[in-house]
Amino acid sequence: MTLTNVDPDVHVLKGDYPLWIPDAETFLPKASEYLKFRQKYPRIAGGQASPQAAPAIPFIASAHEHSESAPVTVQALSATSAFTTYEFNLPSYGYVRSLWLDVNATGGTGTTANPSGDSPFNSLEQVTFLDTNGAPIFGPLSGYNFFLSNLYGGYVYQQDPRQVSNYTPIASAGPGNFRYQMRIPIEISHHDATGCVGNQNASAPYRIRLSINIASAIYAANPAAFPTITITPVLEAWSLPNAVDALGRPQAQLPPNYGTVQYWSERNVSGIVPGNMPVQVLRVGNLIRNLIFIGRETSPTGTRSDNVSPEFPIVNWDARQLNNETRVYRENLSYECLESVPTSGRPAGVFAYTFNRTNQDRAGDDKPWLWLPTVEATRLEWTGSFTTGGVVQILTNDIAPAEVNPTQRYALPNATGFHPSGEVPNPNMP
Repeated sequence: MTLTNVDPDVHVLKGDYPLWIPDAETFLPKASEYLKFRQKYPRIAGGQASPQAAPAIPFIASAHEHSESAPVTVQALSATSAFTTYEFNLPSYGYVRSLWLDVNATGGTGTTANPSGDSPFNSLEQVTFLDTNGAPIFGPLSGYNFFLSNLYGGYVYQQDPRQVSNYTPIASAGPGNFRYQMRIPIEISHHDATGCVGNQNASAPYRIRLSINIASAIYAANPAAFPTITITPVLEAWSLPNAVDALGRPQAQLPPNYGTVQYWSERNVSGIVPGNMPVQVLRVGNLIRNLIFIGRETSPTGTRSDNVSPEFPIVNWDARQLNNETRVYRENLSYECLESVPTSGRPAGVFAYTFNRTNQDRAGDDKPWLWLPTVEATRLEWTGSFTTGGVVQILTNDIAPAEVNPTQRYALPNATGFHPSGEVPNPNMP
């Protein structure tokens, strides 16, 4: 077969079938049109679309609760005993939630013992949880303020140590024995494990420092024979989850907001006299979760008294009056958020400003919605006209956030306030 008048752009294949090759300028699409085409048909020509990454299983659903014993401390009390301090390393495992302490005084005899005002919790003169570099995370706190941190921190559902079945106070006209259990808290909220810290390096352990008080501070009247105090600690932790579970699903190996740490600290303000006086809170610069004022007569170990407080207490937060109320109102609010019973009630002389309440108005297991933002320049003070003079102890529970998503809480505008950037949300927040 012979073709006549053949265009030079027409080529003949086997079988004498003509094939037309178009001009490149009229065939090739523009780059922008080609990009839209490929976005609309990503799988054309054998291309594979990137599968969407599966969300990781939340940390508390991946990890498991772990507990193990820590070194036991034993000391016999005596009429001449002085402060005795003990230190031990925290067992290295997973992520620390808390250290549970069982303080048990046994072996006392007689019917002459009577407790002091802060007993039995002041049997611990000081409690401190030390970071791996020796800096305190919790404390140093006196034994009674250690009790208040458990009461208002709300780290368990029944947060009042006086309501635990194993609690035994010092009986009046008794042998002087006692027993109580409390936690050195590290984890802030158990519902998502916020605040727990990594504890997987045995060569750089966390340390616990405990000081046992003198007998004369524990008893107003001594027993015939003093008991022996045994302190049994138990580490509470989360295990380290695997990267994937048995079905190959990814698991979160870090708690949300990992690196966020909470602190408990105390400060004594002496020289309080009747009349108008400001009590300045110097522990600022972080998010404040709890702010507790304890009024005491004469000294930091004196009798707690409601009268060592302003009649109309005011909390000034920079240029604002955050709270301006009556003393009785603050006394009620200091009690209403507790899982407690009227027989225990609010401790005398204690005025708590709880920013750790849940949507059920209960202290503990909270989210950061109510935490009070401060910076180092923040002016924070408790002021008003004091009824009587004495000493005011300031117990501060503050949070140093590693990552903050401001959409998770409400913050008032403030010239010197804490304003985290909203540009980059926290990927670990749900």
